[in-house]
Amino acid sequence: MAFPVILWRNLLAADGAVLNASSTDPEVDVTEVANDRAWDPWKAGSVIQPITIDVDLGLGGELDADCLGLVNCNLASQSGKIAVKYGSTFPPTNTALAATFASDINAELFHFAAPGPMRFWRLELSRTSDFLTVPFIGDAWLGLKTQLPEFPDPDLDPFMQQDEVVSQRSKGGQFLGAIIRGQQHRQELRFGGDTGIVRSFFSSDLNLFYTSHAMQRRPFFFQYDRDDSELKRAFFLKVPDDQILSRIPVGGVTTRFKGSLWVEEAWMGLP
Repeated sequence: MAFPVILWRNLLAADGAVLNASSTDPEVDVTEVANDRAWDPWKAGSVIQPITIDVDLGLGGELDADCLGLVNCNLASQSGKIAVKYGSTFPPTNTALAATFASDINAELFHFAAPGPMRFWRLELSRTSDFLTVPFIGDAWLGLKTQLPEFPDPDLDPFMQQDEVVSQRSKGGQFLGAIIRGQQHRQELRFGGDTGIVRSFFSSDLNLFYTSHAMQRRPFFFQYDRDDSELKRAFFLKVPDDQILSRIPVGGVTTRFKGSLWVEEAWMGLP
């Protein structure tokens, strides 16, 4: 069991970050790998592996990371792998995340131990042989995650989806089959429950995420429980344009807080 995770920091999009790729389609720019628009992907310019994406944070701009998020990526469809390298000199050769198979074309999170603030980071895309088709990534997020100290309120649907079953019958009532339609829907993430979350966490990690990212309507990753095979799916979410943030103290004092955040799936779409 692991408590829910929010990934919203992205050193690939940090101020002053310089991105380069070993191969990029001439019609796209490498910065499209970290532009918050998953429907506008970065594409490699070749199927020859490995393909690398490097970031230089500049002298004095070192940042740490312990999580990688991929959204709208075709590595899984061709048994591709992703690795994360880091270092204080270029090219980075230390391994934070060993080459790992991608398993979801929609959204996926990879967790690893944080090595400490580093200037140079590298994403390395590979396969046992050259890629079948040109790799693309809608968005890649590399940074420190926010891990909640507890699960959200118990009425949260951890699958974050609703299934609508439509049956088909003949005029005589004979059952002909069924169509199952799954639809992502808006959901309210409520944190703290009746007792609230301790103020020191709420006012640092969670409140910083609320005010500097979520309420700017920027997308983020949410994972309910990475240790549970049924609930480890990562979601790529955003706050709907018509929603506001709710934060209230519990018990009339400001030692514990509870808050709510309406979210909807950020539009992805294949290129």
